[in-house]
Amino acid sequence: MVSSLPERKLVAVTPTGLIGGAEIVLVRLLDAARRAGWTIDAAVPDGALADRLRRDGVRVAPIPDLKLPDGPRAVAAGRAGLRAARAARCIRRIAGDADVVVANGVLTLAAVRLARLDAPVVWMVHDVIIRRDWTALTRWCRGALSLAVAPSESAAQPVRALGIPTRVI
Repeated sequence: MVSSLPERKLVAVTPTGLIGGAEIVLVRLLDAARRAGWTIDAAVPDGALADRLRRDGVRVAPIPDLKLPDGPRAVAAGRAGLRAARAARCIRRIAGDADVVVANGVLTLAAVRLARLDAPVVWMVHDVIIRRDWTALTRWCRGALSLAVAPSESAAQPVRALGIPTRVI
């Protein structure tokens, strides 16, 4: 008798539809997870990344771009908050049965927190969090995070200082 593993689902959340270094790291992670038998869904803004993920067989749910919009800082922050709330509804819907959610970068954190997920959330840290606004955002969102994964001790240290369990890989 052949035993089969239960299906596992990973949901990835990324703030932009562009492809850069952080997105390439995410694509490699998702490819490895898919080869290991995981089902993959992604909440991602429209763009080259969404197209690439679809070609790779990932189910894509479009969300608003989560980068800080142009304009006066207060207005831009308000617009970013509205976008995060809209993204959160989509994330909550596609991650309802997820085994794990991967938040790709700091700009995903508000949407992930607002989504109030039941699944563990792993934050892929790509930046050294030293800006005051990013530190405040991370502090506000830390309760939604199960683990942070950083590429270096320099990136891990400020995250650990905020009380988030962090691994360097």
